[in-house]
Amino acid sequence: MAHGMEEYEAAIAPLKQAMFKQLLTPLVANTSTAADLFNILEVGLGTGPNLPFYTQILQDSGTSGSTTSPDVQRRPPSYVITGVEPNLAMWEYAQAAAQQAGLKQQQLQLVAADVQSMPFEESMFDAAVVTLVLCSLPNPKAALSEVLRVLKPGGQVLLIEHVIDPQLSWRQVQQRLLNPLQMLLADNCHLTRDTAAAVQSSGLEAYPLQLPAVLNGLQGLQLVAEAGVEVGSYGTGMSGGLWRLRSRVWG
Repeated sequence: MAHGMEEYEAAIAPLKQAMFKQLLTPLVANTSTAADLFNILEVGLGTGPNLPFYTQILQDSGTSGSTTSPDVQRRPPSYVITGVEPNLAMWEYAQAAAQQAGLKQQQLQLVAADVQSMPFEESMFDAAVVTLVLCSLPNPKAALSEVLRVLKPGGQVLLIEHVIDPQLSWRQVQQRLLNPLQMLLADNCHLTRDTAAAVQSSGLEAYPLQLPAVLNGLQGLQLVAEAGVEVGSYGTGMSGGLWRLRSRVWG
């Protein structure tokens, strides 16, 4: 699966751009100097398709942020991305993507670990990114519990996942019919999971998305409110959103 996702990534890029901006901007706002370091966890890093969004947004924040002197530009903040990826075959592609995105070698730390049992201390990361991961794990609840365990209180999680259509519709029927084939061809990816419900029960609370109005013009993009969770939805069976850590209770 190192290649073959280009069309999807191109289609979802505007939504990802908006979501990453909302995730990362508060982190930058809370750094007073370039020496301040914040840590970002990305689980299921894969080939690193999200890496360009970090450099685009964080580099821009360093040159456009306000300073005490109008004659001095603010330096980009210091950050480290810890990418959890158990498939070592993906590391070569992720490292190439990091270099192409302009990340320095020390800004990306790769860890071969099970997302459902990560070797990190509690409250270690300022933010977490989970894209197209929970749909393929044997135990999504355990993975969410692990993310919460290592996330600092008040931290945010960016999620984009395959989900089941909540309405009894022809789309849902298609998802259920195609699910066995999808699991076989796409590394155990499920089309029929109710990820929003899993998120709500995990100890995370919804954080409203603030998407640019231009995104509303994209075909298939809409904001939906389901069971009290506000998410961004793109195309068929895709949903995403920002969730904020609500409590330190997991399990």
